[in-house]
Amino acid sequence: MFKVVKGRVQSSLTQGKESNKWFSVPGEPGYFTLSLTLLSKDKTKNSSPQAKRKNNKPIKPPQPKEIPMLKVYEGQFLINALSTFLEQNAGKVFNVSEVITGIYGELNAADIREVRNKVLNELSREYRTGRFSRVTNQIGFYTWDYKLVNE
Repeated sequence: MFKVVKGRVQSSLTQGKESNKWFSVPGEPGYFTLSLTLLSKDKTKNSSPQAKRKNNKPIKPPQPKEIPMLKVYEGQFLINALSTFLEQNAGKVFNVSEVITGIYGELNAADIREVRNKVLNELSREYRTGRFSRVTNQIGFYTWDYKLVNE
């Protein structure tokens, strides 16, 4: 369980760093901060002058659009909604688009683009950890447990 949680935390930290939601502390691997200006001068001494100028500007990261899930899954984390959906439909096979429709309902193209990667990433991650099954020889098809699928 620790490995799974550690992987998720590391993934979230990396994604947040890449989208400028927070920064890694110079010279301190594994340490993060919301703003480099919050650090003492000796912590940021090794950072470049260019980075210092860049960090003086207020950062306003783009806020991802919140796409509401169907009422059944409302308030759940995506992974929990995926688990519930696939478990309730054990024995059935779904592609990513069908999973999105099953959790979010009918969406327009922009909303689908917004959630598609999130859903696909969670499905792939949980397949690797053994929580879900992927259909053999078919890319992008998932099920709760492949043993339950009638071939």
